[in-house]
Amino acid sequence: MRPELEAVLEAYRQDAAVEEQLIQEILTVLAVTGAARKRTIQELSQVISRHTIKAAEDRDYRQNSEELARYDFHQPLRQM
Repeated sequence: MRPELEAVLEAYRQDAAVEEQLIQEILTVLAVTGAARKRTIQELSQVISRHTIKAAEDRDYRQNSEELARYDFHQPLRQM
């Protein structure tokens, strides 16, 4: 009976080793995916930041252009 018990115990050990390997591979994939996700989020944040800054600069430029277009350059001459 002892050899049978040892065989069953060995089978459990092998199953546990296979499951341990599976868990390690899953954790590795999750770690790589998490790092990739973090890089992706950082890159998207940079793109959004650049776009936001560019949009703000464009808006300021348009506002300044509109103010210049509305400015009456002849008014100071009329006041003299």
